Amino acid sequence: MQQKSDNVVSHYVFEAPVRIWHWLTVLCMAVLMV
Repeated sequence: MQQKSDNVVSHYVFEAPVRIWHWLTVLCMAVLMV
């Protein structure tokens, strides 16, 4: 059970910066298109 919990936490820790970077890229593209 503990292993699964750690796995989920590390997954979210890794995914958060990726999502932030993804939305920053989308935002930059939108600004460049305007």
